[in-house]
Amino acid sequence: MQHPPYPLGDWLNDGAWVAAMATAAVVGWNSNLRFKRSVLAGLILLLISRLVLDSGGGFFLLLLELPIAICVTLVALIGLGFSDVDRANWSQDQRRKRRRKILRNWGIALGTLALAACVGYAGIHIRNFIRDKSAPRIAISENAIPFTKEITLDAGKAAVLILPNNKTLAIWCERPSEFESANPGSPFELHYGEQPFTPLEYDTIQLPNGGTTSGEFLSYIRQNGVLDRGPSLPKEFLLYVDQYRITLDKLELASGIHLLATVTLASEEEQVSPKQEVDYFAARLVDHNSDVRLDAISKLTDLLASGSIYAEPRETFILGKLKLLTEDPDPQVREQVADSLRRLGDAESILKVVQPLPSGRFLDAEQAAELGSSTKSEQLLLSFTHDPDPDIRAEAAQSLSQADSNPVGERMVQLLEDPDRTVRMRAIQGLDGGQHVSAVAAIKTLLVTETDPDVIRIANDALEHLQPRGR
Repeated sequence: MQHPPYPLGDWLNDGAWVAAMATAAVVGWNSNLRFKRSVLAGLILLLISRLVLDSGGGFFLLLLELPIAICVTLVALIGLGFSDVDRANWSQDQRRKRRRKILRNWGIALGTLALAACVGYAGIHIRNFIRDKSAPRIAISENAIPFTKEITLDAGKAAVLILPNNKTLAIWCERPSEFESANPGSPFELHYGEQPFTPLEYDTIQLPNGGTTSGEFLSYIRQNGVLDRGPSLPKEFLLYVDQYRITLDKLELASGIHLLATVTLASEEEQVSPKQEVDYFAARLVDHNSDVRLDAISKLTDLLASGSIYAEPRETFILGKLKLLTEDPDPQVREQVADSLRRLGDAESILKVVQPLPSGRFLDAEQAAELGSSTKSEQLLLSFTHDPDPDIRAEAAQSLSQADSNPVGERMVQLLEDPDRTVRMRAIQGLDGGQHVSAVAAIKTLLVTETDPDVIRIANDALEHLQPRGR
């Protein structure tokens, strides 16, 4: 819902609406339509809705105007075939003249609509052209960086930053409609692009599952997020244009927005677009500096773990590059890449941790337990719960003690019937630690036939933990 002062575009839109409805009312009243009173009543209601109720605005006004407009249109179209003139005694010549007149009037009406559409289309472009040319240009030289400028924009106004590389960043303020507003609580929105009042388009990314999503802008302008500090504090927009970093701190005013625009040089990493990140960090994996390699491992791991739309389709490529570092001369690099591969679910790397030794212990019991929440490591550990060696079954059950998935819960219930007392105790602890829904009932069933005092004690302790939580 908008409040005064209204932008010029709103006045022109409402003026065109009123003129159209008033013209239709006058023409309809002077015609011989049989239902002209109904048409006139509908047109008067549409005028009232726009002139009197416009402050109600937005979607609610549309719900009122749209049904009335549809009814008026239908009544007018039906009435075109009738009039208050009795044509029963008309001659063929009179009927032919009437048909020609109707066709001529339809041609005039359609031609008028087409002309109005052309005028409206041209008017929009002329208006944007005038607004574009009237927008102040702010040239920034290389020597002026870091550059700071305060800019105030009223609704419908723009400014253009001309960067040292001659690329432009246009910023403008608009009062959104109820349907377009990204922030319904804000009366003004900040937009940006290469040219004023020309929104940027997004790249369309094909997802592995067959769907699509929006990627980067199809532009040299890159957005790196919006920081909303709160209703009374500036909202920060962070943009990049090649080697330049632009921040726009936005504060809302009564008639527009106030911006603090800052232009600085971006770091080497900041200049890399999301689409280029995988190749950029993959190249840094072979850097002679181990700190650079460690950082690249971390960044590639985060890209895959966070579900980056540009990294996920290249998972095989990234894992292959990371595996090359498993023999790195730096032990810290080897350790980090091993952790990353396990975190990303690489089965070979997980197996190096959860593979049991002949003694029944895993290579790294602590890491095996931590990996219990990983889907691939869960599958490996669950396979070891079927091992003929009871020590291995017990260790696998202990490593899964914090996993809360349904397959783990079902297997723990089965292990309550294991012939080995240690396996049964580990299964009870797994049901307790994983907070499985079936834990209480399964442990109570075990106690009916269990004779080992240590197993009974652990089962009772688990029930004390689980039952107060309603398990």
